[in-house]
Amino acid sequence: MRIPPITITLTVQGGTGGDGCASFRRVSHIPFGGPDGGAGGEGGDVVVTARQEVEKLPKLGPGLIIAGLGRNGGSQGRTGKKGTTIELKVPVGTKIITGSEEGGHKKELHLKTTNQSVIVAQGGRGGRGNLLFKSSTNQEPLLSEAGEEGELVQMKLERKEYVDIAIIGAPNSGKSSLLAALSSGNPRIAPYPFTTRTLEKGTIDTNLTQILIAEYPSYASPTEKGAPKDILCSTNTPAICIAVIDCGKRDIPEQLRLIDAQIQDSGWGANKNTLFLRVLNRGDNKEQANAYVQEDDPGEATSTKNFFWTQGDFSEADIIRQELIKIAGELPTERQEATDDNQSHSANRPRGIPFRITREGNQIHIIDKGFERIAKLADMNDGRITAQLWKELTKAGITKAIKKTGIKSGDMIVLGGKQLTWE
Repeated sequence: MRIPPITITLTVQGGTGGDGCASFRRVSHIPFGGPDGGAGGEGGDVVVTARQEVEKLPKLGPGLIIAGLGRNGGSQGRTGKKGTTIELKVPVGTKIITGSEEGGHKKELHLKTTNQSVIVAQGGRGGRGNLLFKSSTNQEPLLSEAGEEGELVQMKLERKEYVDIAIIGAPNSGKSSLLAALSSGNPRIAPYPFTTRTLEKGTIDTNLTQILIAEYPSYASPTEKGAPKDILCSTNTPAICIAVIDCGKRDIPEQLRLIDAQIQDSGWGANKNTLFLRVLNRGDNKEQANAYVQEDDPGEATSTKNFFWTQGDFSEADIIRQELIKIAGELPTERQEATDDNQSHSANRPRGIPFRITREGNQIHIIDKGFERIAKLADMNDGRITAQLWKELTKAGITKAIKKTGIKSGDMIVLGGKQLTWE
């Protein structure tokens, strides 16, 4: 039975962008200076980053996590400062799930390498200042734009340990010694069985990457339930699985049965990309060790590829290490499947959505995020501002769409909570 991965549910939102500024240049020697209102700054993002030093998912409450607000634009064309980004640090191997299958927008991203970063909620764009509304036909723009709200995202974080190479085997077969000889790991080693109670991890460092290797707790019997099986199922499917067999003992058939049980319970055998190898911790000589395994192996647990190793012989361990580095570089792995798209993904908030016109009695509602942001800062009592707003609506084709609704003089136009009378 597989245990469910450790999961937390969060609601996050990018920061709202800053408002644009409506101002005009006014200096003593230039009495009729043009518009100089700058744009607001972008809202901060919510980012999830995988860190090697982080071992647990963050303890976060059920409340909303919001990134920093963008600063408002200023005169003299000054752009507001971007809002503060919030970074959520998670362990390597964390899976991010946004959206839902019901909504048809479910996305899953897997942080498989250290420092891999994903934008899960993008900050809103800053509003345009009146300087950006200037055109050949509008030399004195009075309009500016409110900042855009940031993305609101519900997501789940699922944590699974990430492993490149797995070491399994019967109790006291030499797994811990092999891990210590191959990697930087420092497992507990003792001359009695069941020393390993948790996932023991180490790394094999190369010039190009870092290979993660781990030893799994042994089974006491093929039908064992509980912690060893749970730990076995708490990781990804490794690229390489090493079965350690102590050929100095006469219980090789029992060792192979335990190895088969581990592979079956993990589900790794169903993955065609996983390579299964054997390390024969030989008792007497290579020929005898190989004969023992060939005689008793039911042919299900591992491949025909054998490595020979004498516990405590670091020269042999170095040969195995180099072979593993070579093999790992040639295998398709989950880590290699991670694309650059994962490095800066966002929930892809809609941009440039066409406007909509709805009618309720004598009220015509304009639904358009961009113009709603303009209306928010517009003084509808100022005839010059409303005239410029109508002009922008006409350029966007909205006025034409309003006429098709059969609007009459005196009907109300509702935009961003504000009203305009149709004349």
